[in-house]
Amino acid sequence: MNLYSIRYTEGLVDKISVFTNFICNVGEILGPVSAGLLTEYLGFRLGFFVVALVTFGFFMFYYFAMIFREKDVNVEFLEEKLLSKEVSTKSVEA
Repeated sequence: MNLYSIRYTEGLVDKISVFTNFICNVGEILGPVSAGLLTEYLGFRLGFFVVALVTFGFFMFYYFAMIFREKDVNVEFLEEKLLSKEVSTKSVEA
């Protein structure tokens, strides 16, 4: 168990790995193709500006999505973990 009460199994880790690799491969295919099309039809400066706007838009969406999301942390699990003896405090020897 972890902070979000999710059991990490081999199947879950494999699925996350497959999803991550798939998204990276799609980006590696679509990135150069879209850059070539933008440069061909809009020119370098305007194409770069479009990419900057899309990147900034994605940043703003992600930023506000993280601000206004519901906090789904398992508070009971946190309290149990913090109050238990599993959390050890190490004294720094001088």
